This record gives sequence, C-alpha cells and structure tokens, in this order.
Amino acid sequence: ALDRWAKKFGPLYSMWLGNQLFVVVSDPNMVKDLVITNGAIFSSRKEMYMKSQIIFVRRGITATPYDDIW
Repeated sequence: ALDRWAKKFGPLYSMWLGNQLFVVVSDPNMVKDLVITNGAIFSSRKEMYMKSQIIFVRRGITATPYDDIW
C-alpha cells in the first residue's frame, strides 16, 4: 500500500493513524537529506510526560526528546 500511495501522492506524504500523524518518505535521496544532512532537526521524539517524567524518570530513550543526555 505504501508503494502505491508513493506513486499516487509522491515521495513525501503524511497520514493519520488514530491521533498520530506519520510522515512517509519513500525517496532514498530525500531520506539521506533528512536523516543524515539535517538529522539534528528531525531526531527528536514526541514528549510523553507520563512515560518520560513519571515512569522512566528520563531514563527511557523511547520516551525522551532529543537533548544533551540522549
């Protein structure tokens, strides 16, 4: 399905799954530019206060935004 949508909508598109917005990048050069060239801009994770601050106390990388610690 993702390949069909890339052909229909182009190499960069987004979709909602529940209340979460996902961005799909299907062009390798675009991925390289986003992940390697501009990685610091796009490397953070969504803040999940309960999981990050209360449960893991900032020790869980999946729940912590990108910063000096991670």
